[in-house]
Amino acid sequence: MGNASKFVIFILSIGCAQSICQTLNAQIILSPAKETSIKQDTLLPDSESERNPLYLSASDYENEIILDGWLKLNIPSDSIVHQLGSPARKGKIEESGNTGVLTQVWEYPQYGLSLWMELNHSSHIIQLYSIEAAYPCTMKTPRHIGIGSSLSQLKQKYPKGKYSNHYFSIGNPYGICLNFKITADTVTNISIFQDFD
Repeated sequence: MGNASKFVIFILSIGCAQSICQTLNAQIILSPAKETSIKQDTLLPDSESERNPLYLSASDYENEIILDGWLKLNIPSDSIVHQLGSPARKGKIEESGNTGVLTQVWEYPQYGLSLWMELNHSSHIIQLYSIEAAYPCTMKTPRHIGIGSSLSQLKQKYPKGKYSNHYFSIGNPYGICLNFKITADTVTNISIFQDFD
């Protein structure tokens, strides 16, 4: 058999295969009821933890971890001084936990704020590393939760948050977290920090 004949047979085989595929595709079109059934079977999560994740996804919580629309991690010290003035007290420079980051606490008791500032190894302030807010802080999250908010308000505003041992958390492991301390069903402390555990 010559090369021309082989080529013709090859082309006919491809055409025949395409025709069979189109016929099969036309026969496999599902009715709407069947299609809905398949979606429900295949797309619904298998476990309770998947239906109600303990942590918001990055896109959900990223814009939530801020107070009064400006106070958030990694902003420069100039922004803080511009908004709040100079701190009433500055703590000594210390190394933070397992991370080796150098920090200095800036205290603003009139605002109920303690701000951990990150320093470089030349002891120059780089940026805001961690935030702690308590009474008389009036700052609120984008969902209007602040010191004095109730636990029920918190759960309503952040339905995917995690509540455990008097703490309500938003964020994810190895990321930036927003943590509320709950005392007598009331928010008494708000922390924003980078979770390295």
